Amino acid sequence: MGRGYYALLHHKAKYKGGWGCTPVRRRRAMLERFWEYISRHFKSAWKSVFFNFKQYCCFFAAIFIIQMLYGMMAISATNNNSVAYQQIVEEYDYHYVIRNLTQGQYNYLEGYKRSQNMGILDKNKQLYVIVDTTERYNQREGKNVYDVYLRFGKEGADAATVQKYYKEFKQFYVDKLASLEPSYAYQDPNQTNFSVENTLLLDYQSRVSGNNATFWIITALLLVLSVFLLMSIYNIRMNQYKFTYGVYMTFGADFKKLFVTAFWEMFVVMIVTFIPSVLVSTLVVWLIYAPSGFSFAFSGWVFFKVFVFSLFVVLAAVFMPMRTTSARQPMSLIITEDNSNLVTSPRKSFNLMGKKFPGNYEMYSLWRFRKYNIQLLTTAIVFCALFICGLYLANIYNTNVNYPRPQFNVTIDPNNTNAAYDYKLSSDIKSVNEEFKDKYGEELSEYGDDFAENFEALTYIEATGNATPVDGDVDFSQSPVTEAKYISSFMLVNKKNIKPFSTGFFVFKQEDAYSKYDDGKGGSYKVTNNALYRAVSEDTSEDLFEFLSQYTVEGDPRQILESKGDTQYIIIGDSISNISKFKFKVGDTIAVSTYEGAVTAVDSNLSGKNLLRKQIQNFKYRFTTLTVCAVIKDIPSGSVPVYMMDDVYESVTGRSAVTTKLNLYTYSADPADSKVFQMSDEQVSFIEDRLRQVIDSDGLSKIGSIPVADTNQLAEKNISSDEHYNELFVAISVLILCISPIIWFFSQSLYYFKREKEFNIIQSMGANGSDIRKIYLLGGVSMAIMSLIVSILLSYIASYLMFYVFNVVVPNFSGEYIRYIFYMPWYALVISVVMSVACGFFSAYIPYKSYFKNRYSLENGGSGVQDDE
Repeated sequence: MGRGYYALLHHKAKYKGGWGCTPVRRRRAMLERFWEYISRHFKSAWKSVFFNFKQYCCFFAAIFIIQMLYGMMAISATNNNSVAYQQIVEEYDYHYVIRNLTQGQYNYLEGYKRSQNMGILDKNKQLYVIVDTTERYNQREGKNVYDVYLRFGKEGADAATVQKYYKEFKQFYVDKLASLEPSYAYQDPNQTNFSVENTLLLDYQSRVSGNNATFWIITALLLVLSVFLLMSIYNIRMNQYKFTYGVYMTFGADFKKLFVTAFWEMFVVMIVTFIPSVLVSTLVVWLIYAPSGFSFAFSGWVFFKVFVFSLFVVLAAVFMPMRTTSARQPMSLIITEDNSNLVTSPRKSFNLMGKKFPGNYEMYSLWRFRKYNIQLLTTAIVFCALFICGLYLANIYNTNVNYPRPQFNVTIDPNNTNAAYDYKLSSDIKSVNEEFKDKYGEELSEYGDDFAENFEALTYIEATGNATPVDGDVDFSQSPVTEAKYISSFMLVNKKNIKPFSTGFFVFKQEDAYSKYDDGKGGSYKVTNNALYRAVSEDTSEDLFEFLSQYTVEGDPRQILESKGDTQYIIIGDSISNISKFKFKVGDTIAVSTYEGAVTAVDSNLSGKNLLRKQIQNFKYRFTTLTVCAVIKDIPSGSVPVYMMDDVYESVTGRSAVTTKLNLYTYSADPADSKVFQMSDEQVSFIEDRLRQVIDSDGLSKIGSIPVADTNQLAEKNISSDEHYNELFVAISVLILCISPIIWFFSQSLYYFKREKEFNIIQSMGANGSDIRKIYLLGGVSMAIMSLIVSILLSYIASYLMFYVFNVVVPNFSGEYIRYIFYMPWYALVISVVMSVACGFFSAYIPYKSYFKNRYSLENGGSGVQDDE
């Protein structure tokens, strides 16, 4: 071509995007070049993918599953915020509650109705509305007190407006209310008489923020899982087509070229599965949420999220294999066409045809290809283990939702001598049960006369509370829940009462400290400071016995009331950090130490066992022997609970057993079970109001000294149940399980395809078709047996790790101990094992059928042999 042609091309390029064109034309030229780049690569990748569709069919399935996993979580995240809001507005039409207001304080808030411009907002704006008011008579003061329920802004105000008005109300009104309080001789001047509560409606935006944070954490976890999945499959393909990539690199292909080519091929797959995966995800999530009866929420942003997520997965999954491949010498890839990188020489020569054939031959092959076998087994079966973990996670979620938590907290001021947790207060609280039956008896009777007769709205009263620290405490302790390690105490346990392989103990030796519990042999007793000392009052012991009845108890807890003299009984747990470590029996004894003074100081930088060892060596202790009368087998625990009579408790801990807080539990049923009685929000409010009236009418409280706080556990439980995470985890688990056969069949089909030349050579040496068939069958049976063993082993390890994490690790962050059972459902294990065994066998048998079909076609003049890439 002449110079004029190249001059014309230069002129066109300059006109379209060169220095002399306008900004509009320059941008248009850039877009044209960008679109030309995309279309060129996309068309090329499209042809490559669909021309070699059999090579890429597993990638279609894998990316479809990945997009469904993330799509389901993204859709459910949006829907859960909507479900939570719908559930909350069913219960609350107010944002804020102010309790125990005096007449003057109430009049001040009411005054806003008469003058809507208090100098804070424009006169046409409404800062708050009094939705409801509850008036009670406080017998101690002889005056009425008021609980006021406020809504910020007009009905339906957006979240930003509500938060703005809430901040303005706190800034201008709360301090004013405090200044209007009368002063009482018994009142702490630093405390107010009234109390305030935020409702779930006001805190909804915080809930959304928390849900969003959780969603991004789940996104990160799914991203790691998805990259691992896609990279595992891509590595299988890379390994089987090393020869092809070696040829590419011989002709100059570098990392950039290999990466761009691989990325666009995966991008084409991603685009094809994108819309169908989102639609199927939406359908699955809709089916899960439909039974709740709430309107289904769907955001168009889901398409964008799934697209971006898939794009990141494809980029990450392709990057590392291509980076690794491009760093190798082309010839090293070309010479490994026959999977030699997966072959380990047996380092032994033998007469192949002289051995029992093909049994010995295939056994040698299993050993030669052990790298491949290990890689395949661990990669494929790990998804079966993840399937079981997903089901375990669903069980954990259900356990968490239905875990009994207190519905109300009653706080008792220890400075108020008229208010104390005793038999009378306990009886008065329980009297709410009869009032509840009187009001809602007809509803209860619908579930049977026995149910109505035995029904208790308030089920358990749990005594707890904060104690004032004393000199020598390492940290703030709780009374009557006092932790040994915070008061320089510890517990001695006979080694026969500790289970084998239990951690967290060390031997109590004579060189550490002398006591009657050291027999001179240096091993009869072991020591731990992971113990919680709990006080038991004879006056309120029935509440404790009722509370413990929800657990598995061996022995008679009531025997603790028979303590006298040198025989002091205790009720003790069998676990530390929710892991059973003791094998106590009724009649066994332990000893607890009481700090009496320090001989020498202990390094404050020490912790754990080292700190306890130094304390035993350097401190003076006295010991109290205690006899076990009952063992609690499954009580949630951080440190092992040790219940003792209040006088013994005071002797051991050095502080009085004063209860400053009561946890009140209400009747609870699984929200998913529509056949059992479900307590309504109205009924919970009735219990709350009656509790306040009972306490005030007894003259026990000053204004605010015994507040009753609703923890909203019923609402939280209903919201968690309607979020349907358990069903989502099950659906996700099933999707993850579907990944395993993809890896099995994709890897094995390529593996046996590469071995076909080997089988041809063997047949040329005299082996017949039956021998080759046996090789395939032996390979399938061997993989089935190995997959059986590995699947059971990995599933057990994965389940135990889940059990340990949620029982031991998570409580360190959440501060709440929930007892989760070790869960490995037999049906899930059977499904996992059957799938692994079936995949192990049929992933070898199907290539056998394909091999002989192709060979028959070749021998009869056909063209049945599949082309290499």
